[in-house]
Amino acid sequence: MRAAPYCRVSTDRQAERYGIPSQVEALKKRCQERGWEIVPDGEREAFIDDGYSGSELDRPALNRLRELVRKKLADVVLVYDPDRLSRRLSHQMLLADEFERQGVKLEFITQEVGDSPEHRMFFNMRGVFAEYEREKRRERTVRGAREKARQGKVVNPRAAPFGYAYDGVRQTLTEDPERAQVVRFIFHTFAREGLSLGALAATLNRLGMKSPGGGRWRASTLGRMLRHEAYSGKLHQFRYCSVEPRKRKTSPAGAKSSRVLRPRED
Repeated sequence: MRAAPYCRVSTDRQAERYGIPSQVEALKKRCQERGWEIVPDGEREAFIDDGYSGSELDRPALNRLRELVRKKLADVVLVYDPDRLSRRLSHQMLLADEFERQGVKLEFITQEVGDSPEHRMFFNMRGVFAEYEREKRRERTVRGAREKARQGKVVNPRAAPFGYAYDGVRQTLTEDPERAQVVRFIFHTFAREGLSLGALAATLNRLGMKSPGGGRWRASTLGRMLRHEAYSGKLHQFRYCSVEPRKRKTSPAGAKSSRVLRPRED
């Protein structure tokens, strides 16, 4: 039997119960116990999507695995847990059906999936409850973040604009003394001397002042800074929301893979 192991961790590593090494080790052990030949992904001993969301089907290693199955180069697809394959029940069922039509079994380390109606019912019910729990956790997380914002606290420390630093104790923004001097120079020079953004960028580069990314100053960077309301003392959070893209390319139907500005009053 030829087994193709698949592993995944999302970008939210703190929420993951198992990392890539532990998944790979468990999958290799199962293959050794059953005498299966491992089908590698090139030079890697498993098909690995490191840092990809389980709510999307368009993942590099998963795409290669599906192509492998279509070519009938494996007899078993082995995954540690159903939510490593996908966090959506509909996607789990789609992939299971796709593999089955090619005569390839789908197996998990944490759960037995047989061919009987009872096994399939249990597999589907488990997915329904797991998806429900994930949605409840997400709802609680969003609700808590919004309440934090209503209290005047900063939800995302990475939202600190250039010139500010995040105060973890008070959960707010404070002035970064060194960078704040650069910010004051930019606003003062732009307002008093009437320089264009390009001329201002050239001045900053000539003076050797550090930019947000550490490289050269650009007119586009300065334009965003001069329009950013945080420099007037106002920080708007939850500015963007996820929506379905107008022109769909690779995202599945219903996937909210585009971001748009929320109404200002929100």
